[in-house]
Amino acid sequence: MAEIMAPELLSTLRRIKVRGAIDSAHRAKQIAGQVFRYGIVTGRADRSSAAL
Repeated sequence: MAEIMAPELLSTLRRIKVRGAIDSAHRAKQIAGQVFRYGIVTGRADRSSAAL
């Protein structure tokens, strides 16, 4: 979780969006945010890379 950087996540979301799957890109960002928030609460991460 700590190895995922915001530019990598953004790049992946943009690739999904370019395919025309805008709803999927939005859902992926939401889920990534949930995962990172969980990681912060449980002490597995110190910041969220999903805060784009």
